[in-house]
Amino acid sequence: MTRLRHGLVVIVVLLLASVLAAPAFAQDNRINSNDYSAPVAIYCSNGVTVWDINSQGVGSYALGANLNQLADALARAISSGQQQEVGRGLGNVLYVLPSYELRVVAEPLSGYGGYYLYQFGINTCGQVNVPSYPPYQPQPPYNPYPPYQPPYQPPYYPPYQPPYQPPVYHPPYHPPYQQPPYQQPPSYGRTYVVQYGDTLAIIARRYGVNLYALAQANGIYNINLIYAGQRLRIP
Repeated sequence: MTRLRHGLVVIVVLLLASVLAAPAFAQDNRINSNDYSAPVAIYCSNGVTVWDINSQGVGSYALGANLNQLADALARAISSGQQQEVGRGLGNVLYVLPSYELRVVAEPLSGYGGYYLYQFGINTCGQVNVPSYPPYQPQPPYNPYPPYQPPYQPPYYPPYQPPYQPPVYHPPYHPPYQQPPYQQPPSYGRTYVVQYGDTLAIIARRYGVNLYALAQANGIYNINLIYAGQRLRIP
């Protein structure tokens, strides 16, 4: 019985010694409490906070992200299909994955071997509501040479042409007829009665007058046509 009591005391003492020997961060409510040797301690504090732990077990604040920041990063991760960085500090990085998970990547302590990685659900520290984002649209590759744009040419407008109007007919001007004033025919004192065998030229030579003046005075148009018995005025 004494030996049994002595054995129980030894076990209790060893357990107390192991607990007291563990770092202070190993005794709190960290998310990654299943790995006391991890180089970081992850907590729920208005979102997610990450503390960097040195080889002496002393922790220093590294980074943090609230629920709104997590929701925004989750929306971008879902839209792009790739993990999105939320924050980094003291060599530690917090990512949001499209699978609704958080990933902490930390630089390892000496002797730990490789990078430390811890992954857990995004709603571990509170409900994260994903805002609506348009689906991811890949951007075309950058082209330093933009497509050729011809110089601006203003549109051509032909000069204004009025609609065709047929010309207006204007009849030629004819002044109203005015009767010439009456002219008293010249009085001729001499007359001659044509005889058979007379010609107008013979009569004109006989009286010493111009042949054409004699014809005009008597209204004769054909100087070769006179007849016997015709009375002529001698100008």
